[in-house]
Amino acid sequence: GNVSTFGGAIHLRDGGVFTLTDNTIKNHAAGYFGNGGGLYAININRIVMVSNTIQGNSASWYYSHSGGGMYINAASARIESNTVRGNNAGNGAGFYASSNDLSVIGNVVNGNWTSSSDGNTSGAGMYLVGAGLVASKLITGNGAYRGGYSLGYGGGVSARGDFVYVNNVIADNVADNVGGAMYLMDGGAGTSHRLMHNTIARNRTLMGGWTQGGIAVSGQASILNTIIVSNTPEAVSGGA
Repeated sequence: GNVSTFGGAIHLRDGGVFTLTDNTIKNHAAGYFGNGGGLYAININRIVMVSNTIQGNSASWYYSHSGGGMYINAASARIESNTVRGNNAGNGAGFYASSNDLSVIGNVVNGNWTSSSDGNTSGAGMYLVGAGLVASKLITGNGAYRGGYSLGYGGGVSARGDFVYVNNVIADNVADNVGGAMYLMDGGAGTSHRLMHNTIARNRTLMGGWTQGGIAVSGQASILNTIIVSNTPEAVSGGA
């Protein structure tokens, strides 16, 4: 694979509309202090990622850099029907996506993990910032592991902002410290996380105690018609 400070395989920036379909992005790396092991897209107008395989990529683990598989910052982004597997980064090991018009639909996100030399890690499957929809996803077997004396948050998903989650299966994920399945953060006034018709099962944290094996919430969240079962040590916990 290739190694580059930003985007080991693909680097997109500053405007434009990009569509990537039926590609394999595999075994690339972002170098020291870098983001986006497989793909790095910054300050672009719109990106559409459909039916790609993003596997075995890494972003710098030094001080928790982001986006092992993909790092996306766009006005509008659609991530649909991709397989995101076996990627590594400090944050957003599968992918990191920041957009106020974000659609994450029908992906398989499996076996990604966060790690860091010195600093908190978050969002082993994905780390989302902004607003949008997360639907019909299979998010399994991801792990958020800490570095040194720091903390690991959000084994499956970490998200900050205003998001709706519908018909997802989030299962068998692990976080060292907080939110085995999900770590949902306050995005500011008027934002919330709304979960409907999801299955949250068999996720766990390794530290036990207060650490929320299922869903950890900091801010506002609502949960409707969602199955939450067999998470360890507890299902849901939160507070502003």
